[in-house]
Amino acid sequence: MRLLPMNPESTSPRLAPHVRHQLDRITGAPILLHPEGAVELSETADAIVRLCDGQRRIDEILGTLAAEYDAPPEALRDDVIACLAGLRERGLLA
Repeated sequence: MRLLPMNPESTSPRLAPHVRHQLDRITGAPILLHPEGAVELSETADAIVRLCDGQRRIDEILGTLAAEYDAPPEALRDDVIACLAGLRERGLLA
């Protein structure tokens, strides 16, 4: 199945139904748990995933992150979209 590209103006990402976002009990690192295993998240990926509630569009996620990191949204855009695309390709985002 080929995935269509994400549209920052209209796509509102959320975790797939079978995925849980939590902290690892041993290391305290943020992870995504899914039936096939777990994915450890970097600090940046965790910040992105926390905003994927199915309500915020990608451009709103960019605005929130830009304010949090005091950076222009354009500077974050490619990295945020690449992170979301990678999670989506692995079936972790709906």
